[in-house]
Amino acid sequence: MAELGLDETGTNDLDISTPEKGSFDFNQIGQDASFDFEPEPHYFASDVWIPEEFEDDDRKPRDRSPLSESAREALMNLDRILAKADVAPRRIEIEQAWKAIHYDRGYQFLLRHRNGGWTLPATGTGYGPSDQKANAQAYSTNVYGEKGEIVVAALAREVPRVEFFPANPDHAPDGDMAEVADDLKEIWAKNNNLHNILRDCAKVFWNEDRVVLWTRYELNGDEYGYEEPGEPTVPENEQNPPITPTDDSGDQQYRISNESPVDQPAPRRPRGRVRTNTLGKLDAKVPINVDCLAQMPGVALSFDFDVSMVKARYFWMKDKIQGGGDGTGETELDRIARENVRQAVPGQYVTGDSINRHCVEKHTYIRRSMFYDAEVKDAVRQELLDKFPDGCKLVKAATEFVYARNECIDDHITIGHPFPGKGQNRRSLGDSLLPIQDYINELIALALDFAKRTVAKKWMDSEAFNVEALKSQNNIPGSIGPFQRQPGVPVDQLIFIEPTPTPQPWLITWIQWIVTNLSEQISGALPSLFGAQITGQVGSEGVATQRDQAMQRVGCPWNELQAMFASAARQAVMLTAKCANKDISDVIPGKGRPINIKLNQLKGSVLCYPESNPEFPESWSQRETRVMELVDSALNSPSAEFSKIILDPKNLKAIKSAVRMPDFVIKGAATVEKTEAELEILLRSGPTPNPDLLKAQAAMQQAQEGMAGLAMKAQSGIPPTPEEQQQAQQGPQMMQQLEQAMQSIPPEISTIKAAQDASEDHETAAAVLFDWMNGPNGRKFKYGRPEQQAAFQNVYLLWQDHTQVLAKLAQENAPPPPIKPPSISIAADKMPATVQSQIVEAAGLQAPPSDFAQHATQNMNRDMAKKIIPDQIYLSGLHKESPTPNGGEPQPRKLRK
Repeated sequence: MAELGLDETGTNDLDISTPEKGSFDFNQIGQDASFDFEPEPHYFASDVWIPEEFEDDDRKPRDRSPLSESAREALMNLDRILAKADVAPRRIEIEQAWKAIHYDRGYQFLLRHRNGGWTLPATGTGYGPSDQKANAQAYSTNVYGEKGEIVVAALAREVPRVEFFPANPDHAPDGDMAEVADDLKEIWAKNNNLHNILRDCAKVFWNEDRVVLWTRYELNGDEYGYEEPGEPTVPENEQNPPITPTDDSGDQQYRISNESPVDQPAPRRPRGRVRTNTLGKLDAKVPINVDCLAQMPGVALSFDFDVSMVKARYFWMKDKIQGGGDGTGETELDRIARENVRQAVPGQYVTGDSINRHCVEKHTYIRRSMFYDAEVKDAVRQELLDKFPDGCKLVKAATEFVYARNECIDDHITIGHPFPGKGQNRRSLGDSLLPIQDYINELIALALDFAKRTVAKKWMDSEAFNVEALKSQNNIPGSIGPFQRQPGVPVDQLIFIEPTPTPQPWLITWIQWIVTNLSEQISGALPSLFGAQITGQVGSEGVATQRDQAMQRVGCPWNELQAMFASAARQAVMLTAKCANKDISDVIPGKGRPINIKLNQLKGSVLCYPESNPEFPESWSQRETRVMELVDSALNSPSAEFSKIILDPKNLKAIKSAVRMPDFVIKGAATVEKTEAELEILLRSGPTPNPDLLKAQAAMQQAQEGMAGLAMKAQSGIPPTPEEQQQAQQGPQMMQQLEQAMQSIPPEISTIKAAQDASEDHETAAAVLFDWMNGPNGRKFKYGRPEQQAAFQNVYLLWQDHTQVLAKLAQENAPPPPIKPPSISIAADKMPATVQSQIVEAAGLQAPPSDFAQHATQNMNRDMAKKIIPDQIYLSGLHKESPTPNGGEPQPRKLRK
């Protein structure tokens, strides 16, 4: 009791919020082991702890009174009720998941144990390991695991994408929260390997059916580092450890992050992150008879940790924590199954040291509706409703009550199934393949037995041969050995060889059909998922059609994964906002921009849904092929507009990603990334006053003050100096010039200035800004709140700057206009053919000199013909040659006299 701040009389003598008054400090939480944290009162067995930074938080009412013993016992009873519910269905689903995980590992030929679970056949039954080894039946052909690899790889191609929306579009805090939700999601993705989470979900879908995603905020100094008190927040990507001030000797003292703060005040607070874990049926117990999470009165999550780790995590009760289970007999089979599959031992074998050394840490989420159970008395019920307005999370270490706090199950738990159905024990993706795996093992063992029996056995006359001596000799092919011939007995009568048995001709064909076609069709693990042709199917559909058909088989699991990731992403974003006590600063690898989020932007609520395009994701090779086909079409297309669309600056990053060559340079891709990073900076504030205008205004004010001073001197009768006379004469003209210049100077400029020369790709930068201004985000900022409109104006001014510089450079680099030739009159028909051709080309017509030469020849021949043949004859056509019969040479016509 002294550890919890109670004196011998049981009265509270410890102010937990001021730890220096007590014998220990709750700020040690998360330093020696991870701790699941929330800014809620933590109700211990006899006291309550409220985190200091959230003590005055008015987001929710805070009940500072300790949890009564009756309320604590009521929570423990509710946990027992949930643990003892659905005994038979729970045992069935545990055994199903246990068997599937063993089969996937390669541990097959299992028999059901009389106490539940699975075991290997015992020796002496004819099915024991020694008997199976002798019969070659203990060697499994793991087709179940191989098909699971195909399905898991197909589902884990790409992490589902999500979209955020304000819970109430008319509520300003919700809009602010929706704007930063994408950045918070990126931080969650950075701190959690989402691809591994997706892979684990697909694996649980294959073996166990039900997936539980558990999302919580975790303090962990060993993994995430520490925040130094009184210093600004250090970004989580900081590589160097923080340094304390120098001591008297001038040496800098580096603080080691893994120092144990036991028995000394905690000098720092561990950093926290939102973490998400994937759990299966063995780790999470849920009511079996309900269809969805909303109908569940409670969910229990169980973990097996070394007892020392549990003691370090809950150090205030380290003397009470012992190894073992949670004291509920119905959960012991769950524990044996978890230990068995994680230690990768076949059957139900579990080492005693593991059972005794490991402590079951149990997190039970209880809905408010459970407080109305008949086991809860009215007075206790009201206390529970007051202290846990959102529901209760009860944490136990073995049989010990650790703490309880206000926590809603829907903010931390997400449940999904690969197929629709009733209840929580549904068919897994690989469930239909388990009996097929048994068939395969039996048939292959039978085929192997046939193969061994086809080796014929020899029988020899024991009187003619020393059989025992022959057994000790080597049987080398081609060797020679002598034997003593028996008089009067033929050799073929001394040695007898059994006839070779003939195996069933259909056996091998049937095995091939079961291993390939049958297992592929039943499990959905079709080779066409990755572009290969379906085994045994040849037709005109093509591989692409077969791939589309195969993808439809895994469409339901993929849609469920999308919905689960959207729910987990919303939980992560809301938990980050709830647990943040200062502005968030972080860097996302590959984004090229920092993330800075103000604390006042985290006051709203958001909704999250899967991306609007629910199509099954393509593989990287399929995506690369499609992108490169579009690029080839754009480069070879005669249409300039089509090429411009495909090679748009927004597509340059996708093209570079498809190439997958880090050193490959695509012109404009770097400018796109640079402009997107600048866009983030532009949206933080509005434009700034133009310094040129400020200078002109200062010069105008100075000129006005100078003119006013001259006027006062003139009124006083003081004669002006020559410089003042000149100033009085030039002052009005200078002020007029300044006023005209001020009218042409824009009042504001962007916070980022475009280079005024060709050192930047102004065309690409302007295109990126133009697309943003005309996109959905740009329209939202253009017509949004005043600060959003100012940010839009900031972007617009930078776009305008880029376009002006681009126009100036185009004008400077434009070729000089062609010189117009002088206007002269030339008699072209008197000129040679070459000159005539040049004259016509100057007029914009194309005519080679040969055309003019041919035309002159035709005119000359016509003139000569007119002189030789009279015009009447020439015009009548009688001068033409007449055809001759029999294909002879044409003869000229004879004219009549």
